[in-house]
Amino acid sequence: MARLDHAHKMRPDRQRDVGPDDLSIQQIASVVSDTARSVARKLGKGLPKSIYQMTLLKQLAQIGFSLEHEHSSLGSRRDRARDIIIINHALVIECIVEAALRPEMLKVYTSRLMFDVETSGYDMGLVINFGVHANERQVH
Repeated sequence: MARLDHAHKMRPDRQRDVGPDDLSIQQIASVVSDTARSVARKLGKGLPKSIYQMTLLKQLAQIGFSLEHEHSSLGSRRDRARDIIIINHALVIECIVEAALRPEMLKVYTSRLMFDVETSGYDMGLVINFGVHANERQVH
């Protein structure tokens, strides 16, 4: 597991690394956003979504996050399921690759993810766009 920059004091004579289970939802979202940016920088532009998504999943697993991969059919074109990832049973993310993401399309992605967050009882969602940069939009 990668060491996080936070420490949790158990006793004055003993400290341990803080694992992903010890983080707040905002801290989890921050680590996921930073990791997505790192993946985007490392891989560059123009790859299929599956490459970015698998690389992000591997990185998050190395950190020690609990990951679930699900399909959501809400709002999908031509009855195709969308891939969503649930991190630590709290944060839902959807990865997209849109080079020129129009505001109305961002609204569609955000609305779909908000539905997934609200109906599943998760705390927050992120839409991560690997199209130009690793941009994300939080959904509460």
